[in-house]
Amino acid sequence: MTLRKKRRLLGGCIALLALLAVAVMLIGTVWIKIVLVAALVGYVALFSALWRCPYCGGGLGRIDQHFTYCPHCGKELGCDERSDGRS
Repeated sequence: MTLRKKRRLLGGCIALLALLAVAVMLIGTVWIKIVLVAALVGYVALFSALWRCPYCGGGLGRIDQHFTYCPHCGKELGCDERSDGRS
């Protein structure tokens, strides 16, 4: 899976977590709070597993940073959003 696809997947997970947070505010039952906490833990685990350099395995930091090169090994990542022809 490319870093661009991983970024989109993790962004979709953030959107789902935001919807769950709204549901917690509107519904406020205990079970939905438990689901939200479980989803947050799952997101942290998914982020930790996916958002890594494909060459050295080093963590890439925050998802909103646009890296051209890995901050650990210096290899080119090829995940710059601006390089795909869109602005």
